[in-house]
Amino acid sequence: MNNEILDREYNDFLYNMTDYGSADLYEAIKTANQVGISGKELADLVRNFCDDTQTELAKADVCYIIYEHILNSARNEIEQKTKFDISNDANFSTYANYMCTSFECDDDDVELLKTALEKLEKDDLDDLLSDDNVKFFMDEIGLELPGVKA
Repeated sequence: MNNEILDREYNDFLYNMTDYGSADLYEAIKTANQVGISGKELADLVRNFCDDTQTELAKADVCYIIYEHILNSARNEIEQKTKFDISNDANFSTYANYMCTSFECDDDDVELLKTALEKLEKDDLDDLLSDDNVKFFMDEIGLELPGVKA
């Protein structure tokens, strides 16, 4: 069996065993890797999510799960440094849509976060921006601070 046939059969199998396909898994693994989470750690996150929410594994939106993990991690880091809660002081959330999953917010939310971040001392801001989850979150929502590359 050549690799092309094997890839097709692998993708066909995944698609028929789950509500998501190989492209969704690829996107979730790629996103996890961007924030330093291994495939094993992602699998643990998915299993824990399914256990906590009584969701069947085959129906779990793996992209939503990694995005929600990133949002919560970024939320904790940002709140610890700024006392600004991105989910309560603003309305950042995760929009679940398999490989099209994204963070939801409006322009006012981004401006509120930007204002909170601009109040930080440079060392605190640098420390916050060194966190992979915070960097990914800020990139995804399009938040840029003058003179700072996330």
